[in-house]
Amino acid sequence: MPPIRTSEDRVGVLAEFYNQTSDALLDLAKTPWPERKTQCKLLGINPYIFRTMVDYSRYPEARKLNKLIRQCGRRIAGMKVLDFGCLVADYGVFLARRGAKVAVYDYIEEITFAAFRFTRENMPVELFHVPHNYKELMCSRNLVIFGEVLEHLDNPLQPLEACVDASVDFIFTSCFPLGDEAYFSHSGHSKSAQQQQPACLALLRKFYYEIAARKKARLWRRIVV
Repeated sequence: MPPIRTSEDRVGVLAEFYNQTSDALLDLAKTPWPERKTQCKLLGINPYIFRTMVDYSRYPEARKLNKLIRQCGRRIAGMKVLDFGCLVADYGVFLARRGAKVAVYDYIEEITFAAFRFTRENMPVELFHVPHNYKELMCSRNLVIFGEVLEHLDNPLQPLEACVDASVDFIFTSCFPLGDEAYFSHSGHSKSAQQQQPACLALLRKFYYEIAARKKARLWRRIVV
């Protein structure tokens, strides 16, 4: 499929990072997934980073998130934001461009790519890689973003409990904890995470107001008593 259209040259970012030509990567983007995955590995390209950059972006959800924060009477500028399981860090990059103080958390390869994106735009970013203590990660955060990541964890309740304990003002979730049976049939989605969905949803609804974003995405605003 052809790359998604955004005002950002996402293929150019990949080409710069992986020392490839944009034309070569545009041709690669047109190949079916199984073949593309193999070719990416031969070129030393992370196929999941490539797919996320060329097939879709998280900017629509990030834009909606920013709007909902404003509707809550807050501004993203100056907020301490954690993009948890960031992959290509679309949420973090989008919000950093609007003045947020962003931290990202993922595995080394993904963190390295995220750091590259921030550096090329001269934006500061705080880097954390797996594994890291959840209590330290959530400390002093105003917003923690879980963009389609909790369903990949064996114990998604743990980072959510850390958010509650740290009195994080806002939590953003996408799909989880509202995934259906079909959603959890996808590769990489944890059955133990599926089993924890009711407990995660109950925890969030106990301590946060639930605000609908897009489809199964939710912004959770902490209940202050």
